[in-house]
Amino acid sequence: MSTTYNQATNLTDEELTTFDYAYVDESQVITSEISFRTEAFTRLIYRLIEFAVKNPDAKIKIIFMSGTPNVETLVIPKIMKDYGIENLFQKIVVKKQYAKSPTIRLTHLDTKEYKKRKNAVMKQISEYINQNRKVVIILNNKEKMDKFHQDINTNIGKEINVGLFYSGSTGACTQNILSGKFGDYDVVLTTDYFINGININKDGLTEEDIKAGKTSTQKYGVVIDLGNKYSHISAIDTIQVTNRFRNRLCETTVFFPKIFKPDEERPYRKFHYGHTSKTLFGINRYNFHLLSQNENATPNPNNEEQKTEVDKIHLVDKFRNNPLNVSLNDIEAATRQEENERKLKSMIQKEARVYEDWYYSLDGYYFMAKDAGFNTIIEQKDLGEPLKEMTESQYELENKIIKTLIEDEKKIYDLINKFENGSRISIQASDKVVEPLCTDVGNFSTIDYINKMYTLQGDFHSSNERAINKLFRCYFKLKYYYDHDKALEIMRNLINSKMDFLPTKEKSYLKNIVSYVRACNIIGKGEFLKALNYIQAIDYLAEKNLGVFKVEKKTWTSYTITNPKIVEIVKNIWAKQQFELIEYKLNASVQKNDWAGLKSQKNNYNTSKIYFDNLYGNPKKTYIHVGEKDSYQKYFSNEEQIKSDDLEDLENQLKDISKYTPLSYTKDGKLKSLESIIVPKIIESQKLFLPLEIDENEYSEPEEVSIKDVDLEFNILTATFSTKLDKHIPFIIRKNNPFLDLLYNYGMNWLKNKDIFSLFEYTNDLIDDPRSEYRPGLLPILKKLQNDFSKIDQIFLIAFKAMEFKTFNNLTKYQISPFKKETFFCDDDFKFESLLQKPASGIVNKNDIYNALIKNSKQFINTKKIRPRSSSGNRQTVSSTSTYVKKVFLALNKKNELICADFSKSKFCDFVCKYAYKNDPFRLKNGVIPVKIENSGMYNSSTFSKSYLFKESIHKTVDNYTFEEYTVDIYDYVNYYKSL
Repeated sequence: MSTTYNQATNLTDEELTTFDYAYVDESQVITSEISFRTEAFTRLIYRLIEFAVKNPDAKIKIIFMSGTPNVETLVIPKIMKDYGIENLFQKIVVKKQYAKSPTIRLTHLDTKEYKKRKNAVMKQISEYINQNRKVVIILNNKEKMDKFHQDINTNIGKEINVGLFYSGSTGACTQNILSGKFGDYDVVLTTDYFINGININKDGLTEEDIKAGKTSTQKYGVVIDLGNKYSHISAIDTIQVTNRFRNRLCETTVFFPKIFKPDEERPYRKFHYGHTSKTLFGINRYNFHLLSQNENATPNPNNEEQKTEVDKIHLVDKFRNNPLNVSLNDIEAATRQEENERKLKSMIQKEARVYEDWYYSLDGYYFMAKDAGFNTIIEQKDLGEPLKEMTESQYELENKIIKTLIEDEKKIYDLINKFENGSRISIQASDKVVEPLCTDVGNFSTIDYINKMYTLQGDFHSSNERAINKLFRCYFKLKYYYDHDKALEIMRNLINSKMDFLPTKEKSYLKNIVSYVRACNIIGKGEFLKALNYIQAIDYLAEKNLGVFKVEKKTWTSYTITNPKIVEIVKNIWAKQQFELIEYKLNASVQKNDWAGLKSQKNNYNTSKIYFDNLYGNPKKTYIHVGEKDSYQKYFSNEEQIKSDDLEDLENQLKDISKYTPLSYTKDGKLKSLESIIVPKIIESQKLFLPLEIDENEYSEPEEVSIKDVDLEFNILTATFSTKLDKHIPFIIRKNNPFLDLLYNYGMNWLKNKDIFSLFEYTNDLIDDPRSEYRPGLLPILKKLQNDFSKIDQIFLIAFKAMEFKTFNNLTKYQISPFKKETFFCDDDFKFESLLQKPASGIVNKNDIYNALIKNSKQFINTKKIRPRSSSGNRQTVSSTSTYVKKVFLALNKKNELICADFSKSKFCDFVCKYAYKNDPFRLKNGVIPVKIENSGMYNSSTFSKSYLFKESIHKTVDNYTFEEYTVDIYDYVNYYKSL
């Protein structure tokens, strides 16, 4: 039988004892992929070793196989030694003799310029094609593949047939590779998905040839550029790629980075010694005395200060949802698994660091290739003539294809909408369009149907295959959520350059469509409930003006916390509420009857403490025994770590369901960006607004707190602040102290309007103002108020509890979607056309403009003769019968009131920046509120003029001010002034 690493751990001891051999193939990936497959590798290795310990008489032989073994060969015997079975480990090296040996060319390119390196790669591909070789290019970026495909057809030949192969790819090329051949493809662009488990051995062979055991005579070439981050793979992986061609008729060219690059920090040196030693020999701090000629040398000790790793706290969310779903044995098993993962990862990384740079060096490549039996050649190549430049960007070409398929091409939709529901489709290019820059697309037809997959063929260039298939995967998703017509309508508007449907708009039409579909997919998923509850509480705080500024647009909602201190308070209180929920639910789940002392009468248990829930196969618990409570409390007692983990998880969830920008600072401690959450809204659909599918016992009831409770607490706090102000600043004190009187009047006015946050900000601003120290009696009062503001935490805490309880009721009692309709969905009467409507200007009277000009500018006032400059630069007098007009810059606030008019653009920008700083801060059209620093960033008049004034992008357009250009008749303006 064949199985994956993950599935192998599900085999029971009884099943394993029936096998003679267990082969763990391509075992080198245990080292190369340890960072992101730690759990699978740990489970597999420890499962097999523990099986060997418990079943010493089993006949099975466990064999880790690799053509390019890595440091896992050093780590596995060490783990076996911990279990006392190191004597069972054997290292078997198979020396095979081949009639033919692959060739690897280790080629130095003396440049770091991307275009020049790409030119060399293209020439090598062309050279291999001229040698009748089929070529593989490793390129770990799917989007870059499309551009590379076009470049190959542009620079090498339109007739070159290029295919793509990666995880999730479909189509003829993928089918060919998986069946062991390239077929008609001359070049295959692939990710490192090609490195393991692929066998290419059938090119040029018929079925009869294969049955007769004949070997393919097709030759192959591999091109890798270590100077390109998307093609930067190790010597082990390169050897694996080369060995995919089982006839060994393969030549690989590896382009190395520029070896002797300048040392910018030490210009007196001829070159950068560190870079050169790393590129040539892979020398780093752990191996600087090790070379390939000295295999048995001892690595340098690690003298770095060891970081203390904090034990992970497992099953927190599951326990917080419902403590009855987590037993102490579950915690013990998870803890042990995590310890094993940490140990395995640490051991492999400790061993691998000696070689990690060597595997990418010239020395490492040479030694590994020779050891693998390759013919090795070291050379340097000239760069040659530059490539042809494409006249249009990849996005521009792709956008034209996408636009045609959405707006003009009808036949393909007629075809695919006749297919059986649930069927998959794969769209392939015919051979009729060979020009790589051609954007024609059409003439689709069905050419195959296998295993519920329809294969369609159309006339378009093959470099657009990936994008077209991705577009129709999105279409099918939208069609499922809505219907055919609505899906097309949504896509048409997503690619409309005049329409701001998304809060973050990309240049790529396809990326915008994918972004919308992703937003649809997120609705209704239970793994985002933390972020959902957080956003709902933030929405409430915005409603009460408690430090959160909300902007609601037709297609998105944004929340910005404008005060860094409020960000800290909100985050800490949310984490506190999450931590307290653990204790609350634990107490609610405890049964007073103590069954914890019940012991198993069996003697074959290794552990001394076996709890009741473990005696009969861990049945569904109905309560937690009081004797277990202390164990749970002790395990979940690290408040700081649980809070830290929760906050990290919250931020990750917020990034998934919104455009989340965390509070950040520059290296020198200055505020860089405010905390903001922009939630995209989607068109409502009955299939999207469904209750979540959850197990009836997945959640237990949290503390019962309602929105009314929060409102009550808010009103009490507002009244308390009023009482405190009267107490701190009685009339007898403030009547003789103008500073305290001003503070009292401002405060009472804000509290009357239930605006606690304005009083909070004003208090903190005064405390931070050094002048307050010299204002009699002010600072002590401010300190008292600041202390009183600590009670605002209680509102935040109750708000988070209320949202938790509301979500629980929506999930279980009411069985409705917890995703708030007003936040995540467009209005019922939403029309796309409404996004094209521009707000009407508030200016109705030119006299308003003239009055503002007189106030802000002295130009043309009191002038006897109007003498503008001509095109030659000389001044000329304009007669009263002539028309002389001049452009004026206008600014209106959000009430459409004219606040500034000026002939000078620089003076205009300077005024606007100062006005916004002192009054209503800038807010961008995408909901972002820029950091407010005087004469810096957006509030710098030069930056504002260049980057924000009259810009169309929603990322650069100011939302709460309107800026216009107006043409003034100068004679009319002067006459108006004289008439005053």
